[in-house]
Amino acid sequence: LPELRPRSVYQGLPGGVKVQYSFDLGGEEELPPEARAPWTHGLRQVSWDAIGPNDDFLVYDLSYRREDETRWKLFAEDVENKHFTFNTKGMPDGEYRLLVAASDRRDNPSGERTAQRESESFVVDNTAPDFRDVEHRRKNGEIHISGTMDDALSDLVRFEVSVDGEEWRDRQPADGIFDSTREHFDVKVEVELDGEHSIILRGTDL
Repeated sequence: LPELRPRSVYQGLPGGVKVQYSFDLGGEEELPPEARAPWTHGLRQVSWDAIGPNDDFLVYDLSYRREDETRWKLFAEDVENKHFTFNTKGMPDGEYRLLVAASDRRDNPSGERTAQRESESFVVDNTAPDFRDVEHRRKNGEIHISGTMDDALSDLVRFEVSVDGEEWRDRQPADGIFDSTREHFDVKVEVELDGEHSIILRGTDL
């Protein structure tokens, strides 16, 4: 199963200071990713290595492009560290690549030398899973709910149900395992016989 806990995030500060952000899970209770560290949604970290042949000081420019595009877009310039954290929120969904360009222009302003390396592709998915064909029927003290969760780019990793505003409870897909971008669900929830009820479904992708 995919690891739901966010990975550590690093930030480089002036003067060579490196900061690592860690996450407190609040004890042993397993919380959904959005409850643990919502500000980390969309954050990505890239790291690389480069050596100047004359031990010149190197700076790095970072660009990105989507797989169906041809032009690189510069988004970070004169990066002094060999790692960089950036936010993909607001970027259109799709597969992307990064280009890291190293330069010794600080030490050789009149004779700059450069080298560059392209990353493997990675997925940006800012769109939540979609629920389709949801049906429900009530019988005695149970409500039977069925339907499908879909995500265009990422595997689904969690399905939860909340009844009348109570706490979220994990439910399994119909086949018992999260392993694809489409999962069917078929669940029963117990309710009081009389009155109106509100049932909320929540899906989480990788």
